[in-house]
Amino acid sequence: MGEQNNSRRWQELRFGSFDGLQLAVRYYPAIAPATPDESNTARPAPLICLPSITGNAKDFHSLALALSSDQTRPRDVYSLDYRGRGRSAHDPAKKYDARTEMLDTAAFLIAMDLHRVIVLGTSHGGIIAMLLAVHRPAVLQAVVLNDIGPFTEPAGLTRLLSVIAKAPFPNDWDEAREIVKQMHHGQFPKHEADDWDRFARRYYAEEEGLPAPNFDPHLTKDLANKDLIHKSQPLWQEFQALRHLPLLVLRGENSDLLSPQTLVQMGSLHPRMKTHIVLDQGHAPMLEDRETITVIANFLNTTDRR
Repeated sequence: MGEQNNSRRWQELRFGSFDGLQLAVRYYPAIAPATPDESNTARPAPLICLPSITGNAKDFHSLALALSSDQTRPRDVYSLDYRGRGRSAHDPAKKYDARTEMLDTAAFLIAMDLHRVIVLGTSHGGIIAMLLAVHRPAVLQAVVLNDIGPFTEPAGLTRLLSVIAKAPFPNDWDEAREIVKQMHHGQFPKHEADDWDRFARRYYAEEEGLPAPNFDPHLTKDLANKDLIHKSQPLWQEFQALRHLPLLVLRGENSDLLSPQTLVQMGSLHPRMKTHIVLDQGHAPMLEDRETITVIANFLNTTDRR
């Protein structure tokens, strides 16, 4: 079902979604630990990673490598490419919305015969996680929301969608690095050249050594549309569906989409919610720094003991 990528220790899997569209997934199989955690006999639940609206499976590479090769408690990690993104097929009907992508995620779980999972959603992926909690609650063991909540700050959403929609396409990797830097420097002021290079290589695909589109251009045509932003509805009811689940919320210190006030309100509705502030980063944290990866790993291991 997929070909092993030995250099990066992951496999590409493909499956047919509910409407037959072929979608791609990166699978990082757990490596048997040198010193297993004998105090916890529960099998680690697989982690399903859902990217941002223009993100892709590459966004979770560092995290997936760390979790799947953990020395005491490794777990399987799957990272999805939504329809029209990454290596998944483009949708002829151009149905790019959170509900459709939630159905794709549910179809993936069925295709892989996964019955109990942890979901980590970055930005748009967190919205899909909340929808999944409403429509497929029995499959969820725990949820991690990366810089997203039931209410998104309109000014931050306007900024994000506008810069994505208006970004020019690069001719080479130097230009690609400068474009993503211009798009996101305000959120990541301490990023250096190597950070922006990694950012660019996550954001763009590569063909014959040059940057290539990594998502269907139709996806971004209406992102700067004010009506789209105006129609964005709070998801407090969907967030309430997470109340019975262990929940970790990550917030970028510089985020303009998930405010401290919204984070407090989320905590009042979910008293057992754990939080972690990712310093010097904005929307959305890259999930590459050791501290954040350790926080996520410890949280996941705690949920396995339930």
